[in-house]
Amino acid sequence: GGPAVEVEDLCAGLRLHPVAGDGSLADAVSELVGAAAAAPPTELPPEEELPAPDDLEGWLKYLVSNPASPAAAAALASLESRIREWKDWDKLVLLLLGKLDAAPDSHARVELLREVAGIFEQEVGDLGKAFHTLRAGFREEPANDEITLDLERLAGATGQWSDLLRDYTEQALTQKDKDLAIAEWLRIARVAQRDAAQAETAVEAL
Repeated sequence: GGPAVEVEDLCAGLRLHPVAGDGSLADAVSELVGAAAAAPPTELPPEEELPAPDDLEGWLKYLVSNPASPAAAAALASLESRIREWKDWDKLVLLLLGKLDAAPDSHARVELLREVAGIFEQEVGDLGKAFHTLRAGFREEPANDEITLDLERLAGATGQWSDLLRDYTEQALTQKDKDLAIAEWLRIARVAQRDAAQAETAVEAL
């Protein structure tokens, strides 16, 4: 089956900033996702049909249809190096999210999402977007302790405990392994207690 992360939903939730002109990251990545259906995998096209070396969105669209393409890997690696050097965080987020559908497995998608979350938190200073991105990572790998620790840290910083509880509850209700389900409910109880304590502190401060 396909990846658990829905790229279009993720971009809509993040309300990504414009990159250039009238377009937006959300629009651009939505186009990338649509490209998979519009352009089924093909053999490596003639050189003149490949995107221009600096065409980030063109290479990402091509990558969706040709995930094993050495040409796309080389072009995107070159672009990523320059984008990081320029500290163009919007374009770097676009590049990383654009690679989600071509990622070989769940772990690779999670690593991309964790990097995007780190950019939002450390470089952009938007903890809400960092939290939202990690929620997508949690849906990919709910047993990943590093993600849950970061999620709970960001939930405390942003006050979004109710969203986190909703994600945990959904996972507990759909978990088929009895031991994992019990562990999930225990985690829910712990987070709910923390959320209640935070709410009580806020009321006392009024």
